[in-house]
Amino acid sequence: MTTSSRIKLLSFTVTLGIGVAIFVWFLDRSGATETFATLNDFGLFAFFGFVAISLANFSLIGWRWQMAVNEHALLRKLSFWSVVRHRMSGYAASYLTPSAQVGGEPLRIALLHKDGVPLAEATSSVVLDVVFEITGFILYVALGLGVSLFQNILPAKVEWILGAALALIAVVLILFFLSIASHRGFFSTTARLILPRRFAFARTLEPKLLHVERLMRSTLHRNPRLIAWMLIISLVTVAFRGVEIAYLAYFLGYPVGLVEAILLSSLPGLALLVPIPSALGILEGSTAGIVALLGLSLNPIALVLLIRFRDLIFIILGIAHIGHALQDWLRTRVVQPMSAAVRRL
Repeated sequence: MTTSSRIKLLSFTVTLGIGVAIFVWFLDRSGATETFATLNDFGLFAFFGFVAISLANFSLIGWRWQMAVNEHALLRKLSFWSVVRHRMSGYAASYLTPSAQVGGEPLRIALLHKDGVPLAEATSSVVLDVVFEITGFILYVALGLGVSLFQNILPAKVEWILGAALALIAVVLILFFLSIASHRGFFSTTARLILPRRFAFARTLEPKLLHVERLMRSTLHRNPRLIAWMLIISLVTVAFRGVEIAYLAYFLGYPVGLVEAILLSSLPGLALLVPIPSALGILEGSTAGIVALLGLSLNPIALVLLIRFRDLIFIILGIAHIGHALQDWLRTRVVQPMSAAVRRL
């Protein structure tokens, strides 16, 4: 095992341990017996209805990425089913790494490449998908923060911290889109500032970044409507979170209004930026805080556990697809060449 692999494994273990400790603490605070009784009362029928809603939303997310992939000049367009399965595998990988928003992107690139998409085009499509995903997420969280300011729900200090974090991310996104409109690459410029050209790695990386940026620029310039479509889908999919929260709250026996659904589905989502696998414990704590500030009788731990049970199903589906893709790769790259070599002997 290399030093880099050891560091990654240690980072994962430590952050996961912290998340488990925080989760157990919040579960104990909310009452484990009451929480599991609430989950039992929720029922399987309502749970699979929730899964169905989430799968519909995930289909829209997959469609957004398929648009980005197939807008590139590819010899063969990818089917919706292939892209959605790759997206599910990327979701599973992201969920199991400390980088909840971007942890599965290298896997998505690899799966596209396995389907015959060149690495540069695959990277370009994944970056575009992530950027629009984060853009929609930030706009929705900003909506939640705006509602909070109007309703005077959050403490002023918390509102300032959230506002500053959102503003920082918004500036980065604006710089990215400005770079797309111009010929100054965002990633290549950032790399030049961080990595001096005297390093061989920097000189090797820069042409690759420039190529990917040219692909993104030409893709969006070739079809400007793609920007509008991807942004609309991003806003719809993040707004779907409010629908999911309203659905869960209703079947938990504590219906919530529009304002509560927006706040519960937006502000706790910032926990996903915390470098802990699946924001374990942090998401529960932030949701509990919002529930308390809203004065709701809803059990926040039960609410988040239902979401995590849904995510577990998605993870299983994603891992199953990874296994299938690995099996195909071994058959085409190892078994078939070896069989051909044996026949030639």
